[in-house]
Amino acid sequence: MCWRKEALWKAGGIKGSVAEPLFVRGLARREDTLFIGVSPASILQVDVKTGALVDAYQYSSNVHACIHGLAALNGAAFQSES
Repeated sequence: MCWRKEALWKAGGIKGSVAEPLFVRGLARREDTLFIGVSPASILQVDVKTGALVDAYQYSSNVHACIHGLAALNGAAFQSES
């Protein structure tokens, strides 16, 4: 069955996989801050002016899981219109 090989590859069980750590898949900028989505499943916060890493969040250590489609919104984006 074809799906078994695909599932094994996605779980990191097949050698020769092209997935690598720190593969950039998402990017958003808000003022002087960059939010960068990378594998494995992490978001990096970087100061644009200094290039310093401000913070990082990782929710998986699987290199096949990446952060896609980032958006940096301000607080007004979450308030209802009256």
